[in-house]
Amino acid sequence: MGRLKKLQTDIQISNNQFLKTYNPVNCLENPKAPTSIQQAFMDKKTPTLASIQREKGNKIASAMIKTWLIYLNEALNSTRPFTETQISIASVHILSSYYMLRFADLTVLFNNIIKSSYGKEYGSLTMQRLMGLFNEYFEERCNLAESHNYSKSIEHRQNIEELGTERTSKTRR
Repeated sequence: MGRLKKLQTDIQISNNQFLKTYNPVNCLENPKAPTSIQQAFMDKKTPTLASIQREKGNKIASAMIKTWLIYLNEALNSTRPFTETQISIASVHILSSYYMLRFADLTVLFNNIIKSSYGKEYGSLTMQRLMGLFNEYFEERCNLAESHNYSKSIEHRQNIEELGTERTSKTRR
């Protein structure tokens, strides 16, 4: 019985540490936080939403997204802020549709929303607009990944061709 109690305490400490590390205040107000999609793309240290669901459970993942949405609500100071129901629904959609995003991506996306990089919200951000902004960010992120992978592929092919040329010239000697 003592081991189970210790394990539960360790899990609770682990979850609390996780919640402190990846809460929006720490991520969005950190001067070293990524500021561009390229920086977020290169970040491999922050966990994905899927890995949080897998490792910490859906409750913790949902609580994290809700915390970020509440922070966004307060930061935008909207005349019509999200309701609790809208926050819950948005959380479900974000976790099911954008589970591959990392906290570095959320940091860039939320900071861009706060800075009106996607346009002014004129006193309110609707759930449809929020999901549209997630989709816009995700498409841009996917395009960046595709471009990066294509460049890596060309580089790899050139390296193989150079090896082939090197081997051919050595065998002719």
